[in-house]
Amino acid sequence: MKTLRMLAVEDDPILLAELKKLYRETLVRHGFESVTIEEAESAEEARTLAKAARANPYDLVSLDVNLGDQHMTGLDVLNTLGRFQSAWMVALLTGVETDGTVDSTMGPVTGNALRKRLRPDAYSRFPAERLLVVEKPLSAMDNLARTKLLADRVEQIALVYAEVSRLRYIFRPIDVTSLERVKVARGVKAKKKFIETTSRHWQIRFNCGDIRTLPDKAGFATLHRLLSLDRGESLTPEAALVAEPKNEKVAKTPGTEDNPVDPVAAYFVNQGIRWSELDQVQQERLPCASSATLNFGPIRTTKIYLPKRRTNSTASLTNSGHLPVPPRPLTRG
Repeated sequence: MKTLRMLAVEDDPILLAELKKLYRETLVRHGFESVTIEEAESAEEARTLAKAARANPYDLVSLDVNLGDQHMTGLDVLNTLGRFQSAWMVALLTGVETDGTVDSTMGPVTGNALRKRLRPDAYSRFPAERLLVVEKPLSAMDNLARTKLLADRVEQIALVYAEVSRLRYIFRPIDVTSLERVKVARGVKAKKKFIETTSRHWQIRFNCGDIRTLPDKAGFATLHRLLSLDRGESLTPEAALVAEPKNEKVAKTPGTEDNPVDPVAAYFVNQGIRWSELDQVQQERLPCASSATLNFGPIRTTKIYLPKRRTNSTASLTNSGHLPVPPRPLTRG
């Protein structure tokens, strides 16, 4: 069921009731089965509702510019809506650009400045792609023409909302191309200093927040797959994160670079002796084969930098990180 929750801000009670009726009829005609409309008749009341709606933002806000206040206008309410991210789309109804009623409320100087800076100020306080500035019918028009024009304005707002509402929840992959510096050995001149690299990123937005572009980490691919499943009921992002499988560590294979094998222990294990079960004294008492029989494997030389007071700066280490054990002669009887 398509639902919509909106806020109508208008200081004229008669116009407010007319707007609520037009919005309800138009939105129901566009497929919204449940339409909840809250109202505010002053800028202060609208700002209070906007702050309270931070956790549960409005789908649509119909906002008048001239609210009959000497100090605050609808732009102040718009600033609060944008700062608290408490509305997805705002329809700014204005008549100050063509009507001089704002001069009687705020004075001719303020009214003239408001007319000149209305649209730039509005788009600087709220995301432009979710803000629609609509001119209200003039108060001098007759009631029939005024009602018809107002209905056309509400119809325009409903059509724009139907398109903009599709971008409220975004979770899509994109390929980002960037320049990466070419790494070469010292003294070697690279043919190109930079090369183009493409990496997978994700554009993410939930509810009324801004679009965030994040690298492909934290299992976004798995989360996207879970959200795309054909389910009887929708899967929320929180449930998808819980259902996402944890990354299991891959078991290291003995003998690899990350997990080297001790050649001495491997030799005695091959002889049937449980090397790991012996303590250090028992290991030292074991008879050792000659160097030809005991194969330590390839010896890797690693440089170790010692304190300055010692002159020997290198030592040969085995793959296990220990000094080679010198073979001891076999003892008889």
